[in-house]
Amino acid sequence: MEKFKADGVIDIQRFMTKIGETDYKVHNRYLLQRLIAEFKKESLKPTSQAKVTWSQYPLDSMSMPKKLTQDFLWATLGPYFKPGDLVIAETGTSAYGLPASNLMHVGGLVEMFSQTVFGSIEFATGAALGAFVAGREKGTLKRGILITGEGSLQLTVQAFSDLMRHDLNCSSSIMMEWDYAKIPKLFAPTKKFCYYSIKTPEDLLQLMKDEEFATADCTQIVELFLDRHDAPHAVLTTTSAIEEFNRLKE
Repeated sequence: MEKFKADGVIDIQRFMTKIGETDYKVHNRYLLQRLIAEFKKESLKPTSQAKVTWSQYPLDSMSMPKKLTQDFLWATLGPYFKPGDLVIAETGTSAYGLPASNLMHVGGLVEMFSQTVFGSIEFATGAALGAFVAGREKGTLKRGILITGEGSLQLTVQAFSDLMRHDLNCSSSIMMEWDYAKIPKLFAPTKKFCYYSIKTPEDLLQLMKDEEFATADCTQIVELFLDRHDAPHAVLTTTSAIEEFNRLKE
């Protein structure tokens, strides 16, 4: 990577844009709206068309690891998703890992939501509750899928009470350490639920082939056991790029 000069950089942030050394207090929403309008007005056409020379989903071709890893998890989840799914991913590794799930096979709409701007952990369970209720009322929800981590879930686990009270049949993938099999019994002891403990790559592949799991006709909890020091490929490449960017600015 070549070193570049600061005055040649346009840095668009949420509430400001920096051109060179000058800060402009403008919300990126309005800036992008104006840019789109200008592009349409000018009828801009590409002068050349670049060819994609890299794999868009490189994790799809990875070999099966000896233990369950973040990268294997997200690549394996891709074929599981289908039209009508509404997926809420927690801030952190879930938000970075989920885009690695290949959806090219899906012949319809899969809605996926996460947030990284505020970095607020445990927005996902509460957001899933509201989104799944709204999706059912609209008639667009077929399967509600929540992907979260143990620390995040512990902040608002009580939302499971409402998820089960509304019979939303949410499928939740959780990363470690409570006795998650007892959560449905605690909040809705009379409701049907299924619990799956996934500790190896083979366990995950077997679950993806399980027709009952794919049907999701009740609340389902999937507990995933991953190395605490493991991270998705996107996290590693992003942090590496940030470090390189900061180094070149010195």
